[in-house]
Amino acid sequence: MLAGVHAAAAGAEPLVASVAGGLLAPLTTRYCVRDLARELGLPLVLAVPAGADAVNLARLSLEAARAAGLAVAAVVLTGRTDPADPAPDERGVLEELTGVPVVGLDDAANWPVQDW
Repeated sequence: MLAGVHAAAAGAEPLVASVAGGLLAPLTTRYCVRDLARELGLPLVLAVPAGADAVNLARLSLEAARAAGLAVAAVVLTGRTDPADPAPDERGVLEELTGVPVVGLDDAANWPVQDW
């Protein structure tokens, strides 16, 4: 499995690898998603579910990535929040706190992928 991921990462096209559980999720007992990301050396785009815990989840994932020396190009908020939710604007709060661009699935046509 990992040989195929390494081969895909060596290509000229962008690599999209989605792994459930986040950066610290184990792939084996001694190897996690973050280890694979470090080996590939590609910038990460973190997907975080929109909602009350989005800011916390994104910041924890960013901390895990940065602690390993990984570059995070952007955070994508997945799903939609309830318009009646009194929580602050997640995108603005995340961008201000992290310095990382934050985009939503609803705006995928305008993502600055070439900058990532």
